[in-house]
Amino acid sequence: MGMKSRSIVLWCLGGLLSLLVSIFSFYAQAADVPALLEVETALRESLSQYPADTDYTLGLETPTGRLFVHQQGESTPFDYYEAASSAKMVTSFIIMYYVDRGLLTLDDHPQRFINTWPTTGKLSRITLAHLLSFTSGLKNEPACINSPTADFAQCVDEIATLNAAASSPGTTFFYRSAHMQVAGLMLINALQVASWQDVFKAFKQNTGLFASSFYDYPSANNPMLAIGMRWTGYDYMQFLRAVARDQLFSKSFMPYLFSYMDTFLKSNWIYGHITDDWYYGFGFWVECTIKPSTDCGDIKRISSVGVYGAYPFIDFEHGYYGIVAREGAYGTDVNAYDLMNAHNELIEQWAALAK
Repeated sequence: MGMKSRSIVLWCLGGLLSLLVSIFSFYAQAADVPALLEVETALRESLSQYPADTDYTLGLETPTGRLFVHQQGESTPFDYYEAASSAKMVTSFIIMYYVDRGLLTLDDHPQRFINTWPTTGKLSRITLAHLLSFTSGLKNEPACINSPTADFAQCVDEIATLNAAASSPGTTFFYRSAHMQVAGLMLINALQVASWQDVFKAFKQNTGLFASSFYDYPSANNPMLAIGMRWTGYDYMQFLRAVARDQLFSKSFMPYLFSYMDTFLKSNWIYGHITDDWYYGFGFWVECTIKPSTDCGDIKRISSVGVYGAYPFIDFEHGYYGIVAREGAYGTDVNAYDLMNAHNELIEQWAALAK
């Protein structure tokens, strides 16, 4: 049986399990079932009429196991999509998975694990927390980041050389890839493995997540960890489920994971006409609707939008999580966000009934 066939079987089994959980959950609330089905029908009809710019699969799920999947056009949950920036949350959480297990800490400096990293000056004061929040000061990126033949570790050395005059850590936000290359090498060396592929393989074996997904841009030997991943909607949904259900991180670690938000830059810098002010956490946007957003308060929703329009998210406020799995034209990152906004009322009704 091929990988895709196995994924389809797993998806079907997962759907059957979700159905059984839903039936059991709703047994004591039979009056809610017709209302839920009515909302799902209305949501599906509305999505079918929405003028999307490309085919997509929308997956929504509540912690009780109620699953809603809508496929538009020829898109399926098993298609591979270029991750672009939706990889940032994945890479960050892989690293945080090992922070949770004590292999390294957010206060660690690169030179603890990278023996060629500077031990004096601004670069020596960078921490893993700075790297994952994109506030390390590393603004300059060498050409090797985009080279399929470059050596990953040597390219990190070039990042250090090119950023000798970097800003002080913790004073600026810069939404690029160099931060995660350094953080990735820290974990590679902490695990004492040869490459990021070994890191990802170990993570897959330990968690069962992203079984069909991989890092391949610009190459498997020199992946760009912030954007260079390919995933399926099925795989990403499993990942979101594990995070939302406290299955990936220890319960004591979860508040810590969401405790940091930088305030140096807001989302309208990258998302054009989005008018809400968003903060950035450890590899994910914190969607803030308070204006002026000097304090977001409790985290209500996190996301990791990709430049081709993929939109994975966890909505803590309304108790559901999901993904718009798609690959549109470059620069259509806001389109999936707009699609979700156009259906927020129905989706929130669905989430409330599906709890």
